[in-house]
Amino acid sequence: MSPDRPDFEAQEAGYMTISWLRAAKEEIDRLLGEGYAKKNPELLGMFIQAASIKYYASVLNANDDFISIAASLDSLADSISRSDWNGDHS
Repeated sequence: MSPDRPDFEAQEAGYMTISWLRAAKEEIDRLLGEGYAKKNPELLGMFIQAASIKYYASVLNANDDFISIAASLDSLADSISRSDWNGDHS
C-alpha cells in the first residue's frame, strides 16, 4: 500500500460519512426548515455520530453472526469426525 493512497476501508469510511452528511442535511432541513442544518452544524455532527454508532453496532452484530456460524460448522465437523471414527455411516 502506498502512503499517498488510503486503504479501502478508509476510503469507504469517507464515502459513508459524506453520504450520511448529505442525508442529515436533507432530513434536518426537511423537518426543521430550509437552512436549519447549515445554521446548526452541531446537530449535523450529532447526526453523523449517531449514524456511525449504529453502523458500528451493525458490524459487531454481523461479526456475532459469523462467530455463531463458525461454531456451528465446527460442531458439524466434530460430529462427522466422531461418526467416521465410530464407523457410524447411517
